[in-house]
Amino acid sequence: MTPTPIILDCDPGHDDAIALLLALASPEVELLGVTTTYGNQTLAKTTANAIRVLELAGRGDIPVAMGADGPLARTLEVADHVHGETGLDGPALPMPVGRPLAEGAVSFIAAAVGASDRPLTLVPVGPLTNIARYLETHGPGGIGRIVLMGGAVSEGNVTPAAEFNVWADPEAAQRVYHGGVPVTMVGLDVTH
Repeated sequence: MTPTPIILDCDPGHDDAIALLLALASPEVELLGVTTTYGNQTLAKTTANAIRVLELAGRGDIPVAMGADGPLARTLEVADHVHGETGLDGPALPMPVGRPLAEGAVSFIAAAVGASDRPLTLVPVGPLTNIARYLETHGPGGIGRIVLMGGAVSEGNVTPAAEFNVWADPEAAQRVYHGGVPVTMVGLDVTH
């Protein structure tokens, strides 16, 4: 079986730290890189956390590109009440040694699409701002599918009906759901 090439777009946070570790451990996917966004904490903190988790797993070679530092049209709100001041409060993790790439998330995704001989799968597990900006700038070509963690069917975690990742940037979510790429939504009902 040939692994599926993916880019994980995330905002680590405890949940996304686990998503990174699962992607690294899965023989079914080839993690081409990580793009970061605000969400569970600010962009600077989520980027440091992504690098920290990759280094802890012995995979500091995987590139990390910083993305959106806030939503398309709304005021930034982070989930520090859930994930703490660092975004990974709890375990004492070493400070990251590596640095993010000079190029941003949208440019990184575009370069990965251009370099691949197969369609890529984007796996956003935070607010969808980076993916919306990519689709707006480059269109759906070269992206085979989007498998996202977001939304909910029965109940939310920010309001009775709203899940955080979609609530943080609903305008971006609207663009992604209607961006011309098949979307698999893994909602809060599953991820809880």
